[in-house]
Amino acid sequence: MVSACWKKMTNSWKSIVDSVLLMLGVDEALNFNHRLSTKNEFFKAFSN
Repeated sequence: MVSACWKKMTNSWKSIVDSVLLMLGVDEALNFNHRLSTKNEFFKAFSN
């Protein structure tokens, strides 16, 4: 149960971040940070 709630909350957070990044025009690269160069890497870094 907790796992399902956590996954739903994480998906909501990712959706919000996606919207903010699109508004900022950061669809491909995230501030050219070499460690977190794409949105997918950004989410991987914070999903653990």
